[in-house]
Amino acid sequence: MAREKIDKYVQYVVIIIAAAAIIREIVLPVRVTGNSMLPSYQAGDFLLVERVSYRFRSPRTGEVVVFFAPPRGVLIKRVCKVRADDAVYVLGDNSEWSNDSRSFGYVPRDYIIGRAIFIYFPRLERVK
Repeated sequence: MAREKIDKYVQYVVIIIAAAAIIREIVLPVRVTGNSMLPSYQAGDFLLVERVSYRFRSPRTGEVVVFFAPPRGVLIKRVCKVRADDAVYVLGDNSEWSNDSRSFGYVPRDYIIGRAIFIYFPRLERVK
């Protein structure tokens, strides 16, 4: 009887781990750092980034993308232009504080992690 209970718990753990891995392939939480996307996104906001749509289509002008920008790390910017080869030109909403395509050029599609879809946990100062 005790062995059956342990087996059942192991099954639950395996199912939970598998579900978490699948969910992580679909959505990803990202924390905003810096002021380059003010007023849309503020430092401390948590965004939910969906990772599926760009497997089936190119990014579109106006969408906010999260991407790798070596050696800077992960950045959040708005798409301003999409080239035929799927590279995107991105700009921060706050141009005075943004390190964007004006300094590093087009971002290859392979570097794009996903599309920001909403703020799921704003900084407390924003909640009124």
